[in-house]
Amino acid sequence: MYICRHCGDRRLPPPHDWAGEHDRFPGASEPETGGLGPCGDLHDWVPLPRVVVVGLRLCQDCVVASVNGDYAGLSPERANEVRNGLQRLAARYGGRLVPDFDPNLNDGIYKFYMRQCDACGTRLGGHRARFVVMA
Repeated sequence: MYICRHCGDRRLPPPHDWAGEHDRFPGASEPETGGLGPCGDLHDWVPLPRVVVVGLRLCQDCVVASVNGDYAGLSPERANEVRNGLQRLAARYGGRLVPDFDPNLNDGIYKFYMRQCDACGTRLGGHRARFVVMA
């Protein structure tokens, strides 16, 4: 599956005919009149990322470091634990760590969770957020 970086149009991979005949993502609307999508003929096709691992739970320190790259509020020792844990996850699964939570809907947020953090390994109870790894 391929996706256009500009308009989000989805197509099946080659050797399918990308002229608009049954090559679109199932359920997607057909191309605009004339066979062109919203980008015209200037689509920027890239492979659609695939989910490698689901259901990772990260502690608050790892969430802030992963999403914002911010280690400022952490002691030097704790910052190293978090940095090493995030690097281990990336190396283990060979992909990017991507947030899979929505604080507005309270989806994927665990306010008090006793399971250890999947990145740094802390066993302290507390906030956990759901992440996935995508390649």
